[in-house]
Formats: sequence, C-alpha cells, structure tokens
Amino acid sequence: MPDRVEIELDDEGRLVLPATLAHRLGLVQGTTLVVERETADSTYVRVQPATPLVIEQGGVFVITAAAEQPWTTLLHTEREQRLDALWGSHRADPA
Repeated sequence: MPDRVEIELDDEGRLVLPATLAHRLGLVQGTTLVVERETADSTYVRVQPATPLVIEQGGVFVITAAAEQPWTTLLHTEREQRLDALWGSHRADPA
C-alpha cells in the first residue's frame, strides 16, 4: 500500500475511500475514524477500536476481547500440551 493516498469529500462532506483501500485497512461499516490535527498543516486519521481490549474496572484491569473458542476448550488444549511436554511418551493414556 502506498504511504500516501488522496481522498476526496463528496457533495455532503463525507470522506470517500476507495473500496479496495477500505478492505486493505480492514475497515467495515460502522468503523469509527478519529481525525487529529497535530499542527496547522498536518492532520492524522486513525482507526478507533470499537471496544478497548483492556479496561480498568474497580481498580482491576479486565480483558474484554472475545475468545475464539470456549474457555474450557482452550484450557483443555493448553493442559494437554503442557502434560505432553512434561511427560512425553511416558504419559498414561487417559482412556
């Protein structure tokens, strides 16, 4: 992707991104973009995450990301990998 892309405003004042650019950037309908003006002649646009991945709640940091698999599956898989690494071929068959 080029380091510089020119974007135009439409008749209603909206930014118009080429679909290929939006796709490459992972932008989907509803994505919030934040415009920040750093100096009189430099303005930056960045993607605002929909939900922060880590938030502070009651003095404790909480991860808000969704798991790709149920937690029980993740824990079972991790446990099995650790036991295999620890015991290797000497591990008894759980069946």
